Amino acid sequence: MPRKKTKKAKSHPKKEDDCVTYVKLEGSTPLRKDILESAIESAELLKAWENYHKFKSDKVDYYKKLAVVLGKIEKEVNALKRHIPKMNEVDMPKEDKKPIIKAKKSVDAKKPRPLEPEFKSKLDKEIYDINSRLKKLNI
Repeated sequence: MPRKKTKKAKSHPKKEDDCVTYVKLEGSTPLRKDILESAIESAELLKAWENYHKFKSDKVDYYKKLAVVLGKIEKEVNALKRHIPKMNEVDMPKEDKKPIIKAKKSVDAKKPRPLEPEFKSKLDKEIYDINSRLKKLNI
């Protein structure tokens, strides 16, 4: 006799209430300062790590582009050598070299700084925000 298929009851994970407990610490300002300073350091390390990987990938890309360009240059030089007729060396008169006078660059007027700093990345903004909160502690 074939057995009947029965469904097992699924056990649902128990939902735990997110209990948040607040504790008042006396002299919490130095502790907050230490936490904010460590947050700044970790954000700066993360930013440096991201910059390292960006530069590393850019370097690989530039080397690949350089190899392609050098290959094209080599092909063009070889094609040019094939088309130029061979000649004996000819003595060329030397030209008098005159010193080249370079024009001085004019100093541009400084642009006024914007009131709010511009951030290149989210990490820069986060570091700025943490620094501003640290300054509010006045320690």
